[in-house]
Amino acid sequence: MAQGRSDESVAIDVESLVSSLKVEFGNARLNTRPSYCIFKTPSLFSRHRENVFLPNYFSIGPIHHGKGNLVATEEIKVKYLKDLLSRVVDQRHKGTMLSQQVKEMEKQKILTDCFYAIKSIEFEAQACYASECEVKLGDEFVKMLVLDGCFMIELFRRDAQEVRIELDDPIFSMSCMLQFLHHDLILLENQIPWFVLQTLFDKTKLPFETKSLIELALLFFETTETIFRNLIVYEQCLPNCEPIFTSYAMILSNLIDTTDDTQILCKKGIIDSWVSAEEATKFFDKLYYNTYVKEFYYFNLCDDLNNYCNQRWPRWRAAYVHNYLSKSWIVVVVAAQLYAVSMFGLTFLQTFFTVFK
Repeated sequence: MAQGRSDESVAIDVESLVSSLKVEFGNARLNTRPSYCIFKTPSLFSRHRENVFLPNYFSIGPIHHGKGNLVATEEIKVKYLKDLLSRVVDQRHKGTMLSQQVKEMEKQKILTDCFYAIKSIEFEAQACYASECEVKLGDEFVKMLVLDGCFMIELFRRDAQEVRIELDDPIFSMSCMLQFLHHDLILLENQIPWFVLQTLFDKTKLPFETKSLIELALLFFETTETIFRNLIVYEQCLPNCEPIFTSYAMILSNLIDTTDDTQILCKKGIIDSWVSAEEATKFFDKLYYNTYVKEFYYFNLCDDLNNYCNQRWPRWRAAYVHNYLSKSWIVVVVAAQLYAVSMFGLTFLQTFFTVFK
């Protein structure tokens, strides 16, 4: 009887637990947006190299906006915005004498035009950020997008030498600033939507400027560890994203086992030269840790490569090169042997024709 009461109480507890779970989670929804493309780096990826995923001096977008160590460079953004507006006004009214008051009015018109252009796509811009970023709509959000976007566009134009750079430029007069920007502007969680940049670019583009926004961006950024790691995290965390960069990291990691492999790839121009072959080998060896690839992008290429290497002739050729041509003194010996054989053959033919002539 006591055992029966115990079983009954356990049954009641389980039913109560199930009932409470239904109440607590019955109306719950996964707090994500299917349209987002900008989000915070998961701790799984950032725990070992957090500095690779956080901005050092410049904040772009709302996630790191207003943080103490990034506030000082806001003045540089404002200066670049003012320079951009001044240049656009001067070029659009080239050959016309404008008073300072009229110039200020023209600059205000352009800035207002940019503001309302971004205001019209404010909701689409907010939807690009994951809900965890807690982006709030409003004029402050729009002003931040305009300032950050115009700063980036002006930076790209100066870097591509489409715009004259002053001697006292706060970025290009200090080489370390460019290094910081190459890091900060590529970070996964330090971004604004591309269509915001494109809208501002179109609003401020001058007729003689021939390069597109994508061309300017590609000219500015360099292939570094920061770019690789942030692109890999982007692919890993964005739903239904094809793992192109992750696959590239995997194939390079499988190709590079020793420093000799790295030196071969550098010599062939497949990867750029590094400070040391050891550094590059370690970098590619750990590049895709904690990642998963459902469909390997380079599967067919690797399959063709393995089939080729498994054929007899390539294996024989590789063994011959490794055993006989890998050292300079062996090359000399082999060359001498080939020369001796060829001379013997010629002597034999000469003797043959002399005897039977």
